[in-house]
Amino acid sequence: LEWSTREPAVNVYYSPDGHFGIHKDNKSLTILMPLTSRGVDFTGGGTAFWSQSHPDERRHAPSLVLSPEAGTALLFGGRVSHKGLHIDTGKRV
Repeated sequence: LEWSTREPAVNVYYSPDGHFGIHKDNKSLTILMPLTSRGVDFTGGGTAFWSQSHPDERRHAPSLVLSPEAGTALLFGGRVSHKGLHIDTGKRV
């Protein structure tokens, strides 16, 4: 595995513009472990995923949106298009 210097180890999202644009990490594996929970620490948000056959967010809705609880690890292939959705209130860490 290789460390990615393009994306920090902890991404903090603030309201109202807090988000992380659509991208691919281009690594073998991505591990996302939130330290806060949606509905408790923030509203809105989540991580959206697009299928390889429809990776354009302007033309296609996400195939899946996940909001894991604080301390839960979410693992996925680093070549999957994904995005941190906008936070409405609170802070997502």
